[in-house]
Amino acid sequence: NHQLTLLLPTSGGVFVRDNFAEELKSAKIWTTLEIVHFSKLTSLPAIILAYLQRTFFSSFQIILTPEKYDVVIASSHFLYDLLPAIGARIFRGAKLVVYVYHLVYEQKRGRSLRNYLSALGERLSLILIGKTASIVFTDNQDTHSSLLGQGLQNDKIRLIHVGIKRPKLTSGTVKEYDLCFLGRLVRQKGVWDLLDVYEFIRKDVPEIKLVILGQGD
Repeated sequence: NHQLTLLLPTSGGVFVRDNFAEELKSAKIWTTLEIVHFSKLTSLPAIILAYLQRTFFSSFQIILTPEKYDVVIASSHFLYDLLPAIGARIFRGAKLVVYVYHLVYEQKRGRSLRNYLSALGERLSLILIGKTASIVFTDNQDTHSSLLGQGLQNDKIRLIHVGIKRPKLTSGTVKEYDLCFLGRLVRQKGVWDLLDVYEFIRKDVPEIKLVILGQGD
């Protein structure tokens, strides 16, 4: 009974239409102009430019579109997702919902300009969330506690459980693996922790098999 509109970068729009056309056939799908494609993110200037273009064009499209929304959802707390959503709240009177899955400043990262800018942007986003969001969703207790430590009100934060529908296995399917990791192969995604966990489990279940899918450093 709700009208759903998705606002995505051009590359995201292609992905959604290719993979979720049936599920989202009643939704409006808007795509923003994308001058620098995200596959070209190989240097810090390119990353900054790509995120600025996402923030600017998304905000521009929301402000100029004369539609009113009841609720706007920012899929992450990062500024490129948050600022356009705040624009919808201010200019279209929508209530703001923000998803926060993890906090950058808590991760063990090396000293670099990129990491410094990420942490700085995150602190700004948390201040804005505290002032503008109606509800903040997070999927783990550690981040919930961290958000409280950052000054967010407890009654604004909701702890949720996320997951996917497990597809039904056809008869005769042979299971090749017991565990699967899917993500970028970088330290902040927990891949090193995964190896420690795997070794721990193998002490009791030596035949367990793990498959790792992803690319990265």
